[in-house]
Amino acid sequence: RGRGKSAAIGLCLSGAISFGYSTICVTAPEPENLVAVFDFVLRGLKALKYQEHLDYTVSYNTASGREQTKCIVGVEIHRDHKQSIRYVRPDEPDKFASAELVAIDEAAAIPLPTVRALMGDRLTFMSSTINGYEGTGRALSLKLLKELRDSKGRGGPDAATAAADAIAGSKTKKGEAKVHEQRWAAAAAAAADAQNAAANSGPLREIELSTPIRYSLGDPIESWLNKLLCLDCGSSASMKLLGGAPAPQECELYHVDRDALFSYHKLSEAFLQKLMGLYTSAHYKNTPNDLQMLSDAPAHAVFVLLSPSAEEDADSL
Repeated sequence: RGRGKSAAIGLCLSGAISFGYSTICVTAPEPENLVAVFDFVLRGLKALKYQEHLDYTVSYNTASGREQTKCIVGVEIHRDHKQSIRYVRPDEPDKFASAELVAIDEAAAIPLPTVRALMGDRLTFMSSTINGYEGTGRALSLKLLKELRDSKGRGGPDAATAAADAIAGSKTKKGEAKVHEQRWAAAAAAAADAQNAAANSGPLREIELSTPIRYSLGDPIESWLNKLLCLDCGSSASMKLLGGAPAPQECELYHVDRDALFSYHKLSEAFLQKLMGLYTSAHYKNTPNDLQMLSDAPAHAVFVLLSPSAEEDADSL
């Protein structure tokens, strides 16, 4: 968090307007999630010499009640031709039909089937945090991104291998039949077809923002907050398995004393980080409430399955 994802999306959308895109849809769980996006859309338009009222108009949501927040939900541009950037709820896929470009902010907080449906064959921007507590963030990284990487990156080699394997040839006189030449030709043709198909659907490009904007680099407050809420537990090097994994029947089940687990002791803190790392890695729908329930919910208990050498080996978890 605090790396400028929403700001980057907003600047990209204003750039898309200058490139002539007419219909742009941007979505997030709620309009309030897009305050930073539309803020940087307007900053980008201003940098591109667009003037409000003269070149574009801004529309706001019809906020009502004390709980509602007034925020931008659309920008209509009318300098050269009619262009628009508008917010559409993610559960209304029919309204995305005419969009030339779709931007999905906080994608990890939107159900995975909905994100898949919104992508389509058009240019799509997705912005999300995939570590810490992000709703379905683990599903986004473990499932959707893996599917996209496999389909975009491995399509050609896999298709080529399958096409070559399909040509068996005769068991004798392979030289006369030129089996190898046939396999090479089939593999080349299949790879070219896969490459063309990937080109039609567009390449997958991943950009990771790691330099903090909200904090200074190496800010101790951010480090403290991450440790306090176990936000980096799943990506920590401490999760690396140092030894073998024994069979479950050879392990022992332990009941964890929660007073000791949250005692601020150095070993207890390390154990808690590993425990939450396993939890978030195995279950991809986590919230900050999970840590609170783990600490003091009366109806909850913590059990861990450890290797027989757990008491001697501090890194057994």
